Amino acid sequence: MKVLVTGYTGQLGFDVVRELKARNIECIGTTRNEFSLIDIEKMQAFVKEYKPDVVIHCAAYTAVDKAEDEVELCTQINHLATKELAKVCKEIDYCEPHTCDLNHELGKQNSQRI
Repeated sequence: MKVLVTGYTGQLGFDVVRELKARNIECIGTTRNEFSLIDIEKMQAFVKEYKPDVVIHCAAYTAVDKAEDEVELCTQINHLATKELAKVCKEIDYCEPHTCDLNHELGKQNSQRI
């Protein structure tokens, strides 16, 4: 199983990648340099090239104090990019967002629950 984790430089993304590696699950944690949530075409190309079995989307605009001043950027990252990521996953026949049972999928390789 190949897992793509967005937002690797954030706390959640880092911890998810660390846990997957500890369980010997092949994964890649992406940063904004190789997986831009602002450049939708680049993001789509990355997903299609890596061909993960599972995508765990941890990347987000988290600068709460700036969100009111950077509404467009916040919307682009947290809403539009997430929507486009879900679309590209659906296009390449991944499970529907919010309906995958990751514990079930990972349980095929490891009986411990996440």
